[in-house]
Amino acid sequence: MLQEIILRLDTHRQGYLTACLMKDGLQHRTLVHRLVADAFLDKVEGADEVNHINLVKHDNRVANLEWVTRKQNHRHAITNGVIRMGADCANAKLTREQVREIRSLRRNGQTTVSLGRQYGISSGGITRICQNRLYADPVY
Repeated sequence: MLQEIILRLDTHRQGYLTACLMKDGLQHRTLVHRLVADAFLDKVEGADEVNHINLVKHDNRVANLEWVTRKQNHRHAITNGVIRMGADCANAKLTREQVREIRSLRRNGQTTVSLGRQYGISSGGITRICQNRLYADPVY
């Protein structure tokens, strides 16, 4: 006879609600939002992550959950300010204005090497900024 027990609910170190389940004497810690999504949401092909639409990690209502790809989940976090990118990042070396200046100066013929020296970053970094691969926010 299988013995299955919900032992307790806890909060994961990243703020997600977890359920400690026991089956056949073994404990299994599972994210509650995954349990809810597996039980009540139709699985979407290629979507392996469960997103909290309203960004509240302990709000595990079906209406607040959706299956997404990693890229979609990451984009949702950036769009809603959970993850900061570009000049908004705490480790950013450049301000938005400096990024605008770099792109303008490069368009006007200044070399990546001279811009790198001027702003204290590598010429490769200048190239990536001008290619919109660094500081890619369209407001720059």
